[in-house]
Amino acid sequence: MTDFFEDKTPESTEEAEVEKIKIGEEEFDPEELSGIIAKGRWANEVETKQNTKLDKLMPEYTKATQRLKDYEEKEKVWNEAQEKKLSETPQNELSEEELVRQTKLQAKKFGLITVDDIDQYVTQRINSVQQANELLEECKGMEKEYGGEDGRPKFETEEILKHMQETGIKSPLKAWKDKYEEQIDKWKEDQLGKAKKSGLYTETGSSGNHEPSPVKLTKSNLQDALTEALNTPRE
Repeated sequence: MTDFFEDKTPESTEEAEVEKIKIGEEEFDPEELSGIIAKGRWANEVETKQNTKLDKLMPEYTKATQRLKDYEEKEKVWNEAQEKKLSETPQNELSEEELVRQTKLQAKKFGLITVDDIDQYVTQRINSVQQANELLEECKGMEKEYGGEDGRPKFETEEILKHMQETGIKSPLKAWKDKYEEQIDKWKEDQLGKAKKSGLYTETGSSGNHEPSPVKLTKSNLQDALTEALNTPRE
């Protein structure tokens, strides 16, 4: 007969140990590894969408968040100051124009952007874009006129714009002449030599066997002389 008070050995309730997965020198349980993989996928998606590495993106996000926080704090302080000022000053003592003026001054003092600031910024941006388009159009015209076919230095917009930025010259044509001054002077000398060799003479007198007198080249007739020399067929 079994003793009622006999001790009974309890059955083992030890749970089976979860099998861990080893990656390199580290071991992870399936749940932990699943979380790491999910975070890795999220990081990869963020980097792909932003076209930026996450280690670079996070500091920028932190800076932007801090700037937003600073802006909100400044706005809060400004609003409180405005409410206090308006509550202390009777409305009938300030005109509407004065209220607007003081409000704008206070906004600038606290670094806030007003409608006037936005209008001014937009206007400046529009003007800048228009000026840039006009400059590019002018450069395109220069590229056609000075394509390098006649021996003069070729007008290349990118190079000329870079030279303008370095020298402060505002005109693309002046920048081209400044950048290639020596080559242009050499080209002019060559053209002048060709003009002399081609025999640019004028007849003096109406009869006799007088030798033609050479034409004295001046600023007024130099262009015509060069044009005639360039268009004269070679023998």
